[in-house]
Amino acid sequence: MVNYLSPKEAATKLGCSVNTIARAAKKHGYGVVAGNRFVAITNRDADRLKKSIHDTPGNPEWIAAKK
Repeated sequence: MVNYLSPKEAATKLGCSVNTIARAAKKHGYGVVAGNRFVAITNRDADRLKKSIHDTPGNPEWIAAKK
């Protein structure tokens, strides 16, 4: 049985915003999209997304340039 998380549940689990989850999921082809709206993601895919979500807000290239 596959367990699905709502965008809000996934955001809470991964410690980021719903918009971040939706953007990353669409970029990597994870989750369920209905009418161009991100509506759910599996626990497994949420764990996969964690690797592509940065710990700090902002453009990763600008953050790296500051260092």
